[in-house]
Amino acid sequence: MRLPTLSLLLALGLLLGACDSASDAPEPTFGDPYTVLVTDESPVIRDSREGPRVRVEVEYGGGCEDHEFVLRSRMDSKNAEIWFVHDAKGDPCYGLLQATFERPVPEAVMQAESVTLLTPPSSNALQLSVPARR
Repeated sequence: MRLPTLSLLLALGLLLGACDSASDAPEPTFGDPYTVLVTDESPVIRDSREGPRVRVEVEYGGGCEDHEFVLRSRMDSKNAEIWFVHDAKGDPCYGLLQATFERPVPEAVMQAESVTLLTPPSSNALQLSVPARR
């Protein structure tokens, strides 16, 4: 009789403890398929005259429509996660394209101790370095 009660309490404790984590936030959506390419110059967060920007090189299918990549972010008390949502605008073409682009990084993200670039499920998340604050 004691073992089932203890097991139930342990399971309940683990469940309640997990609810306090930032990972309980809904998983981000990435939109249409794409892959983040890792190169010497990408992905990276850098300072510019316009403020901090994330530079990313991606590969995706298409070729008939202009595609859009929108930066999204979420934070907990110390960590930030950023990712891109890809809108292929219904592109019916099957070409394999590569693009490099930069997007402004929200100031709140720059205050985080760590910034992780989340990538579509077929790829790995990438830890990014934040430029030193002046």
